[in-house]
Amino acid sequence: MEKTRCQNRDELVRSNLVFDRNGAIVAVYRKPINIEANCSMSKAIPTFATDFGTTFVLLMEDDLVLRNPEEFRAKNFIVAGPLDTEIPFLNGREFASSWAFVTGANLVTSSGIYAGRAGLVTGSGKMVVADLKKNGRPDQHASPIITPTKLNSLPGEDLGQYIIRPLNLEASIRGYSETVCHGQFCCDFYVKTSYIGSQNEVSYGLAVFDGVRRFARDHHIGTQSCSIFACAGLYKRSCILGPNNSTNTHFEKITISGSFTRTNAAQFPTVSSTSDVQKITFDTNTVKDTNKVTINVENGRNLIRFGIFGRVYSKDFDRKGNSTNNAMENHYDYFFTEDFQEFFDYLWIRIRIMIFIVSIYVLEML
Repeated sequence: MEKTRCQNRDELVRSNLVFDRNGAIVAVYRKPINIEANCSMSKAIPTFATDFGTTFVLLMEDDLVLRNPEEFRAKNFIVAGPLDTEIPFLNGREFASSWAFVTGANLVTSSGIYAGRAGLVTGSGKMVVADLKKNGRPDQHASPIITPTKLNSLPGEDLGQYIIRPLNLEASIRGYSETVCHGQFCCDFYVKTSYIGSQNEVSYGLAVFDGVRRFARDHHIGTQSCSIFACAGLYKRSCILGPNNSTNTHFEKITISGSFTRTNAAQFPTVSSTSDVQKITFDTNTVKDTNKVTINVENGRNLIRFGIFGRVYSKDFDRKGNSTNNAMENHYDYFFTEDFQEFFDYLWIRIRIMIFIVSIYVLEML
């Protein structure tokens, strides 16, 4: 972090520098904390070449969410800064793993090294020495590698804009299917459990969202999401799990699928669990102008969140009003929020009562 002069004002700027073996600076990436600051610095993502013949792209943590991976023609990335960015139903560290899995790229971060679809590269001590392939690990047959998550490390999520249906755990013992829609965007869920914990443990909800949500302080991002999530209590606007909550439900099988936006978009697996999850598949098939995305898990235990997180980059805008989408799309998304529908139902009931009273008055006058 450094202070710099921008248009006769002092502004804080995040600065990331890369040095070579001889101490020379080979890459510089600066970004103002205040997006309204008019600082004369390049907005281009920096790259640098190593003496062993590999080119790296230098990113900041929020670039993983804000930038479409398709704009990078590279397979080696370094993310400077802490991965504390939060996105729907996932924290920054878990999203780094999903991002590396989908892109098949090598991703070096402060929390670990992700070798494409091979997942997190572990090591002993504070320093990890990893052997990585220059072209990443694009193996299409690999499964997402999930690192166990602590309950108290999960961010709270504002669920006010989501369409949520409680998961019928009793019906899930026999195999349970349900379709949940947010406007025109629908997700298909299939859940089969082999064991259900006691009643004082967590409950599960089926959540769907299609629209624009706030990200960090200054950005709003286009999002499509299909998820199953655990809650200590299923509330309308918040879902927080504490360290004493148990997710002692064994899922024999979960399948989630949906038709996601294809153009200027990307989809990622979202899996959070307090233990290892092995048998996971994540498939994308192009059908006309949509991506048919399916995620499946077998013998899943201690699942906290499981689903598909989609980004629609064409709907993004920031606090300054910079946007690539039509303003009417934002109003359209709002019309399908649960709050608006509840208000419309209330307003319609009041209008009907008024019409009824006026009708009685007119009849009495005749």
